[in-house]
Amino acid sequence: MRLPTLLSLPLLSLATLVVEAFPKSYQNDAISRSVELGGSVTTVTSTITARSIADQPGDYVLPLAGKTGKVPIAWEVSVNRNKLGQIATSIDPETGAQVVYIPANLTQKDQLASIILTEYLAYQSKPLPEIIGQDEAQYLQFSSETTFPETAYHTKKMTIKYRAPRKIVSHSKTPNSYLPSESTSKPYKLAGSSLNLGPFHNVPASIKTVGFKQSPLTIHYDTSEPVLAIKTLQRFAEVGMWGGNLNMEDKITLFNAGPKLRGFFSRLDFQSARFRPTFPAQILREITYPIPEGASSPYYYDSIGNISTSHFRPSSRAGLPAILEIQPRFPLLGGWSFEFTVGWDLNLGSWMKTVGGDKKMLAVPFMTGLKGVVVDEAELIVTLPEGAKNVEVVAPFPVAAVEHSVHKTYLDSTGRPRITIKKALASESNEQNIYITYTYPFYASLQKPAVVTLASLTFFAIYWIVKRLDMRIASASVVKTKTE
Repeated sequence: MRLPTLLSLPLLSLATLVVEAFPKSYQNDAISRSVELGGSVTTVTSTITARSIADQPGDYVLPLAGKTGKVPIAWEVSVNRNKLGQIATSIDPETGAQVVYIPANLTQKDQLASIILTEYLAYQSKPLPEIIGQDEAQYLQFSSETTFPETAYHTKKMTIKYRAPRKIVSHSKTPNSYLPSESTSKPYKLAGSSLNLGPFHNVPASIKTVGFKQSPLTIHYDTSEPVLAIKTLQRFAEVGMWGGNLNMEDKITLFNAGPKLRGFFSRLDFQSARFRPTFPAQILREITYPIPEGASSPYYYDSIGNISTSHFRPSSRAGLPAILEIQPRFPLLGGWSFEFTVGWDLNLGSWMKTVGGDKKMLAVPFMTGLKGVVVDEAELIVTLPEGAKNVEVVAPFPVAAVEHSVHKTYLDSTGRPRITIKKALASESNEQNIYITYTYPFYASLQKPAVVTLASLTFFAIYWIVKRLDMRIASASVVKTKTE
């Protein structure tokens, strides 16, 4: 299997180019956008039906965000149900829009391509009100500077749907432009937890169209789950070649980003709320933490010590992760944080293989993604066996930094290679494998036994020499003569 060179994928994704003009070789027959509200991550899915209006139209220009729009922390795109890998992003110097060039693979006029773009936005919803009582309902407000999907081409028909976890309480004024002139109905339809906008017709390109203005939108909605964020996530992975083991450990700082608590926490109210039909949404009682299939010997503790209020459920069938049900030492309310550590062991043979000669390829999950949870700072630290050389790293998404160092611990001589991979603003979409290749010759596996053997022989040699030395000031014969 041919592997990319070191960091080739992330460097491509982080490339910043300058574009001059977008060729008007496409038009959008329809755009359907769906926005999933709730939590610290907002998921936006846009389904685009693009039509070529010229022969050999070239790449399709797909804006990720306009000048006023929020750049997604992660995104995925597929063309005709074929998922594409990471593609270099570009910056338009006139509008400041971040765009990507999508190979639509169209060669003739009036051909169609189905493009699906999934974007993940961080912290688009804020608690409103910001401070509530322990038993009060939790409400969030979604805010966006853009209502229409950003596009570089004219769109014949456009629909937008917002869906909240529970009831939508209110929303700001929706755009009333680009509606049929004979239409007398409202430009929106609100029903429970859904808000539908449009359909809008003949919407011009939002990028580089004179006079086009985006409409800001706010949606106030109810939610039934705590708003969680992870401030820091440190994952340690250590390869044990002799034991055939891959040890994983996560150090997590979990934060409740929901409305802060007014007054003091009442244990009595908390216990009595368990017997009510609905439990306060802003209180976190338990975390369901998925860990890889085949995990064994899990453990869970915090800064005080071991916590026994947890349950481990192995994989029920092949392909499903194991589940670690974690109860914090105390309920987590808005503005509170909780630091804890989770660890487990994996069979190294399931995550590493030989790709030729002495070359090994190791797959390490970058993180464990919790649905709707943003990770502000994620860090993966991989410690390879002593003697590993020619280390290369391939990441399937952009990363902030990759650092190489040497880690020395018990009975090490030259030390173990250590790789640290850092990323800011990660989400469940980054729950992917990082691939690390390195060479590990046979003699490297004998390095530690040789060091242990040499150290043992040296110790016994020193002990034998010291034992044979006569440390007394006078010899035994002189001492015997003086005593007589």
